[in-house]
Amino acid sequence: MSHIASSARLPSAIACLAALLLGPITPAQTANIEYPRVLDERLTIELLAAEPDLVTPVGLAADEAGRIFVIESHTHFRPPDYAGPPADRIRVFTDADGDGRVDHMTTWFEGTVATMGIALHPDGSVYLATRSDVWRLRDVQGAGAADQA
Repeated sequence: MSHIASSARLPSAIACLAALLLGPITPAQTANIEYPRVLDERLTIELLAAEPDLVTPVGLAADEAGRIFVIESHTHFRPPDYAGPPADRIRVFTDADGDGRVDHMTTWFEGTVATMGIALHPDGSVYLATRSDVWRLRDVQGAGAADQA
């Protein structure tokens, strides 16, 4: 997996945002990309994840533990021959050992369609906005995945 900016948790979120803005690229392609300029010298932009680990990211949020929650869209303008998952997913990227690199990725939730936004609440709730609904999801059992909607 790729690198997360390590100077603070805010730069980690900025790194993930950069991955969203740059679209699906491979680590080998990063040498040929002109990255956006960073106007605040305290921040860096680095690739968080690329295909096949992350496909069509459309939103993200970072929690107080430094985990990055990313909406992976598989339903927006889905081609008829698409072989990916049938629903959108929430992927979580974690730097468990604190070295600034993602070393764990998991699917936290799968099941919405046309998922467009994500927000994290301090009580642990994850809110997802779709075209027609707002979902409140929780990991009540602490297993690392949504188990209550």
